[in-house]
Amino acid sequence: MSPPKSPRLRVVVDGSNLATEGRLTPSLSQLDEAVGAFREENPTAEIIVVADATFEHRAATNERSRFNEAVLEGEIVTPPAGAVGRGDAFILKIADRINGVVLSNDSFQEFKTTIPGSLRWVGSSVASPCAEWAGSSPRVCRCATSR
Repeated sequence: MSPPKSPRLRVVVDGSNLATEGRLTPSLSQLDEAVGAFREENPTAEIIVVADATFEHRAATNERSRFNEAVLEGEIVTPPAGAVGRGDAFILKIADRINGVVLSNDSFQEFKTTIPGSLRWVGSSVASPCAEWAGSSPRVCRCATSR
């Protein structure tokens, strides 16, 4: 009898957050690099990248067409028009629905009262989930360079 398979890691990437880490405007190149590094460390992970609807307009002019291509190809997902919280609620909802984790530097503190449980940080590694909403999903993985 073969050993049971461990569940596949499902990750929702807070693309806008990672793309603006240490910057004033988002960088698609920086986002690609971060997702690529995570994918290298977690080659079997299912990764969904979410970027704010404003990403395209805030990014460098030379990255806008590449961003639009990524959206059209399904590599990046944007929240529907009118989404509250510039996509953060959308990210947490996706993670909850797929029983996944969120890769971000955001603390999501504004959601502590609307999502059951309390947020507790237990580490800071890009390679593994390191924070979670105690008692319920979604879990939040903070990058090593947290704010």
